[in-house]
Amino acid sequence: MTPDQALSEAAQGKLRPVYLLAGAEHFLRDRVIAELRKAALGAGVAAFNEDKFTAGENDIDRILAAARTVPMMAPARFVLLRQLERWDSAGESTASAKDGPTASPYEKLAAYAADPVPSTCLVLTTQKLDGRRKLSTQAKKDGFLVECEPLGEAALSRFIQSTCKAKGHRIDAAACDLLAEFVGPELAAVDDA
Repeated sequence: MTPDQALSEAAQGKLRPVYLLAGAEHFLRDRVIAELRKAALGAGVAAFNEDKFTAGENDIDRILAAARTVPMMAPARFVLLRQLERWDSAGESTASAKDGPTASPYEKLAAYAADPVPSTCLVLTTQKLDGRRKLSTQAKKDGFLVECEPLGEAALSRFIQSTCKAKGHRIDAAACDLLAEFVGPELAAVDDA
């Protein structure tokens, strides 16, 4: 799924219970997160229905417990888990002497994604996606992977045109190409320009 498709789902209020946002383009990722959050929480009380976590700083069971919590005075809960790749550097599986090996955070997320709570919008973010993981293959197969990669030359020109139009400005194709050449492909800088 593209970021535009995820934004369209958010605008229509037809949220999936899980989104995996992967890629190096922070501007697109942050934009999708903001719109998914807005659609999930609606006019509800954010303090009761929103949790934000960073992988490696919180226990996966605590994160999944937040995702399984029922929303209060809002249409849905919004749970954000950032930087999944941090579990790669910390070692993804832990072992206990008396309990034996336990499931990795990725395995637990894949199990949750197979049977998610429909009243929660769980958003997972990662800089780089390891395609060998069950979570990755499941996200691709079930359509909840949102690829937030840097835009190519043609897509960057279209982005510049649509951004200018959204801000109430007109710009021709030659100016788009020139702006893209001077500013570069980083969308936050392009949006500022």
